[in-house]
Amino acid sequence: LRMQRPLREQTHRALFDDTGARSVFPHVEVVVISCTQSTWHCVWGAMETRRMYTERREAGSRGRRIRFLDVPDANHFVSTGFG
Repeated sequence: LRMQRPLREQTHRALFDDTGARSVFPHVEVVVISCTQSTWHCVWGAMETRRMYTERREAGSRGRRIRFLDVPDANHFVSTGFG
């Protein structure tokens, strides 16, 4: 529980802070990959990130552009190197 606040602050600075997004790696693409058959904390993390992103966008904050990719019937061992 002691890590919740620092993790929330780091997440905000890395993804949602307008100034940081323009000055630190301004062209980085953030993609949140969520696999529907993963453990609950992986799915929850993606859902919470999407909620925070939507909330801040609706409030007028720009931050980083984030794409959300849901992979049906896959778990957290999915690889992007296949195919």
